[in-house]
This record gives sequence, C-alpha cells and structure tokens, in this order.
Amino acid sequence: MRWYSTGRSAPLRTATLLAACVASCDAAPPGEMPGRPDAASPASRRDSAQAMPAMAVTIDDLPWVGAIAPGSSRADALRSLADTLTSRGVPAIGFANCDRAGAGARELRTWVDAGLQLGNHTAAHMDLNDAPLEQWLSGVRTCHDMVRDINGGDTVWFRYPYLHQGPTAERKDAALATLEQLESPIAHVTIDNSDWILAVSYGEAVVRGDSSRAAAIGEAFVDHIIRATQHYQQVARQKAGRDVPHVLLLHASQLVTDNIGTLLDRLREEHGFRFVGTAEAQSDSVYDRSDEYIGENGLSFLYRMEPASPEMVEWDDAEASRLRAEWR
Repeated sequence: MRWYSTGRSAPLRTATLLAACVASCDAAPPGEMPGRPDAASPASRRDSAQAMPAMAVTIDDLPWVGAIAPGSSRADALRSLADTLTSRGVPAIGFANCDRAGAGARELRTWVDAGLQLGNHTAAHMDLNDAPLEQWLSGVRTCHDMVRDINGGDTVWFRYPYLHQGPTAERKDAALATLEQLESPIAHVTIDNSDWILAVSYGEAVVRGDSSRAAAIGEAFVDHIIRATQHYQQVARQKAGRDVPHVLLLHASQLVTDNIGTLLDRLREEHGFRFVGTAEAQSDSVYDRSDEYIGENGLSFLYRMEPASPEMVEWDDAEASRLRAEWR
C-alpha cells in the first residue's frame, strides 16, 4: 500500500471500501413481489447506487474557528455539527489544529466518540509557503501523534493548511517525505470553496442577534456550495472524461454547523449525491493521476492533477469576489 503522494507519483489510496449494500437489499422492496418484471434485483439496485455521484465530507480547523452563538460553547457547537452529520448517516473526517484543542483535547474526543474520524491539520495551522520548514514539519508530527492517540491507532489522514503543498520542490518534497515516514495519507480536496468568507459575516450577525441577515447568509452558503459542486463536476468531466467521487472541504464554524443539514439534504435529494468516506472516494483511479504542480496557490486536486491547470482558479477567485461584494 502507498502511504503518500509525491510530485512525481500517484496520490495515495487506501483499500478501505464501504459495503455497497446492506443485507436488506436481498429483500424485495415493499409493494413488489419477487419475480415481477418491475422488481429491481439486488444486483441492479447495487449498480444504481454506485452510479449515483459520490461525495466525502471533510471539516477543517477543529475544534472551532470564528464566532460562537451566544449562550453556546465550542463543545456544544462541535457536538451539534457532529450530530447533524451522524443523524444523516454521513461519514466525515474533521481535521484538527491540535494546538487549539485545549486541555485533554476533550472537544476532539467528543468528535471521535460520535463515530466520526479525526485527521491532522498540523498543530498550529502554519502555512507551508512561508513558515520555518523544520517548525512546520514538527507541527505535522506533533499533531499526528495526538490524533493517532485520540483515534485509537487508526490511520491518520492529513490535510495541508490553506491547501498549500509547497511553493518549491524542496518544501514539497520535505513535506511528502515526512508524511511517508508517518504513513499518513493526504486527504485531497476536489470541491474547494469560500465558506470562510461567509462565515465571518454570519458569525457577526449571530452575535448581534440579527436572525434575518444570518438566515440570508445561510441560504447564500448553501447555494454557493452547490454552485461550487456543479463547477467541479464539470471540471472533472473536462479533465477526466467523467464525473468522479468528490471530496468537499468545509470549516468548523457557526455557519456550517447551523446550515450543513440543509446543504446535505439538498445535495442528496435534489442532486442525487450519496455520501461516502474519504478512503472510499479516493480509491477511485482519478486519484492516481500525477500531481506535478509546485507553486504558492492552494488548489483543488482537479486543478493540480496532470495536466495541471492552475489557471482554472479564476472561477474560484470570481466566486470569492462575488461573495465579498454581496456579504462583507
């Protein structure tokens, strides 16, 4: 098994796959008699499920970033976010900034106790573009050890802060060598977005008690993520010749906690997505595509993968400018 991705080789995949069907698939659906021409077989139902677009949900910056609703706490807010995910049967990885975890990392342990996975987002969310390299690498190792302890020894997935994977070959290779040593797979992102822009204005509205503005920003958030999803589906078709299992990036904020339920419901009910774990999403062969990009930009894996197309970030920049103009 490959445990890391380099600038010259394919990204890591794990062999872990979720089951395609549960035991109840062997029974005919209510109202259908076995043998009827319109009764779908278990195999055809499995094929239909696999044909649905797939998405893994990932949450950065645990335990929390930004404002918290009056009368709440970080632990309460993070527990609410976890409950929304688990109540909808959505597996997720939360990427921790371990220095922000507090005494005993109780909030992070609450996330894992809810049945969700914890990943490494470095100790202090330092930027690989300009941080002292040895200090950045030390932060990777420190957080890795904490997360592995909280997860109970499970594989520790890694997410680069700001999606910055190295502005030079030296920095990129040093980071990858450390992740290889730690046997830590990279959680790539296909659906990048600007939820963090809206999160600031949303938090301000919540703290002021401006429920009308908060509701409007929440709707804008859901619409923005769906727009980004559709954009990256088109990018996948353009670069891979088909849609692919996607990895969505969001942040542990009041905006996301309050509105992710609506987002997940719309993605599932209106756009046909099924939600899978990151390991299953990245088991797709598209994640074997070479990633040769070296530069300062934080980019979707779909922009990074061969042939690299960093110029496509113009769509993201325009979308971010639109959100700032409307909501900041």
